[in-house]
Amino acid sequence: MGTSQRFAETELATLSVPRGRPRRLSSGSNQMLSRPEATLLELLAGGDTDGASLENIFIIKHIRTLIFNSEGEDYERDLHAEFEPDQDPFQRLLGLACAIIRIFGNKKGMSIARVLQTLQQDHVLSSTMEVDTQGRMKNLIFATVGWLSHLYVPTQTMIPGNNSFRINTQGARYPTRTTVNMDKAQRPFDELLRGFGETIPRRSSRLSDGEGRSTRDQGPLKFQVSNLNAATLNSLAGISLVWVDSISAHFLIEDLYTAEEKLTEDFSAAQLMKEILLSYRMLFRDNRSARILYRKTERKKASIVDATGNISSDPQLDALCGLDLSTSIFTWNQPVHETYHAESDFPILRKRLNILHLYMDGIQPNRMISLWRDRRDLRLWYTVWLVVIIGGISIIEAGISIVLSAVQIGIAQQALELQREGK
Repeated sequence: MGTSQRFAETELATLSVPRGRPRRLSSGSNQMLSRPEATLLELLAGGDTDGASLENIFIIKHIRTLIFNSEGEDYERDLHAEFEPDQDPFQRLLGLACAIIRIFGNKKGMSIARVLQTLQQDHVLSSTMEVDTQGRMKNLIFATVGWLSHLYVPTQTMIPGNNSFRINTQGARYPTRTTVNMDKAQRPFDELLRGFGETIPRRSSRLSDGEGRSTRDQGPLKFQVSNLNAATLNSLAGISLVWVDSISAHFLIEDLYTAEEKLTEDFSAAQLMKEILLSYRMLFRDNRSARILYRKTERKKASIVDATGNISSDPQLDALCGLDLSTSIFTWNQPVHETYHAESDFPILRKRLNILHLYMDGIQPNRMISLWRDRRDLRLWYTVWLVVIIGGISIIEAGISIVLSAVQIGIAQQALELQREGK
């Protein structure tokens, strides 16, 4: 898929790409992890991880950035005094995150209120029943789930007297609501999330019309990398990428996205994560110009800056975006794709990609500079410019011939006049 927390205004639109992309944990490093860090990584991975790879280290850095860049609230004050007393504030919050993951994993349909009750019984959170403190602790649980899942960006979680859950959409159209009343803490967590409107992309109905063909409303059966890579979006449509912290905004293009998406029974979180990872390849890795754009501008925007000002880049994001591939025009046979199948590769994100694909199909170059930049169809591009070059050479040759003929006529006329004068 940056440090930008707001959508930059552009001539046409902005396209959202989550900086907090899905994690595929890796292993192998000589740097040690703390106990809470190692435990959290194992819970997120669903199994053992060997040490602290660069990828795992970046995950911890990213979570730290989300927590301590979140308006500076004192999240630690509501932890129980007996909970991890020998750890620093961040490690204690990671311990809280591990406890929350275990509670949600052990029983389905848990509500924030029941999670809070369990955490208080286990002496993870303060046992007080004071109303404001209870509200803060519910918001802390809500925020922790957001930091770990990237489904939303929590905000204003520790305001005294706050009686609602709040999220920051970072300028995106979805989720459609930014607040949900605290009463929803009594309901299952998925029901609470639905109170914000759509928070994740949903799988669309099938494309086929019965004969395997695409229709105007359904969109193309295949997505062309030449149409949807970051360089083409930027140079032809004036669309700039905005790196966000929530997957709900992934591939949303502002001012264009109006379609409603419907949930189907075969939706899965694993498939959504797979599609998001694949979309980074289509956006950057599979196109040379897009790889250049990532190296020049987008990689810096996608980096995180910690409280000390240190900048860190995500090694897995670098791999997904083709940092390991050459950008030379003389390099051949690189492992890239030209097309992706809409139904099999992007069953969930397909509707959002359809909108973007159809929008790009409608853009036709109307100036020489835009004609030069439009390389979506390389055969047509080479044909046009070959005709332009050959035609230009022919015109120049014709012009030179006309000039030489005029000069020759002038010289002949002067010679004739001199001959007449000599007589």
